[in-house]
Amino acid sequence: MLPSFRGVVKRPKPIVVHLGNVGFKHQGEISANRTLKFASRFKDFHFFGIDLRPLKVGKKNWTQMQTDMLNGLQKFKDNSVSLITSEMTLGYYGSKKIQSNTIEGESRSMEHAFEVMKEALRKLKPHGKLIVTIDSKRAKNLILEGLNAGFTKNNIHQTARKKTLADTSFWTRHYSAPNLTNEETRIVTLTFQKGK
Repeated sequence: MLPSFRGVVKRPKPIVVHLGNVGFKHQGEISANRTLKFASRFKDFHFFGIDLRPLKVGKKNWTQMQTDMLNGLQKFKDNSVSLITSEMTLGYYGSKKIQSNTIEGESRSMEHAFEVMKEALRKLKPHGKLIVTIDSKRAKNLILEGLNAGFTKNNIHQTARKKTLADTSFWTRHYSAPNLTNEETRIVTLTFQKGK
């Protein structure tokens, strides 16, 4: 009988990074709710959360990084990340927690988004994905930033979400104002895929 070699060669766990995952606990949001669910469910993956706010984590397959999105992504090796996600963060905040509720703030957050997307493209494995949930108004600018960062038009896909901004998560319910336009309250999911 031949000896078993099961478990002798360990492959590295696929890496999943979530940008802006801590949330606003003091306002009733459950911090890192999705990251926690995924880390509990998919134990063969290693999850990394990147946020300016601190968070203590009790999972072996989850590391929390307290930094901005760009500096956090720079800590990974090139071509090492399988998936990067962002829900209502990329395109809304800059490196110093710039909220984009002003014209200047929106411009600065998009400049930061461009830098983050360039870095994401470097860090993603071939065929890896950057998946961003964002309002449809900002999605147009984010697609342009993705193209400028090096993603190709054929590898960018937009999917309309059936739910409105207010239906999606704590963050979007809490910050949706009744005077927002239809375009600002419709959310979309953008998928940017790295080529070979």
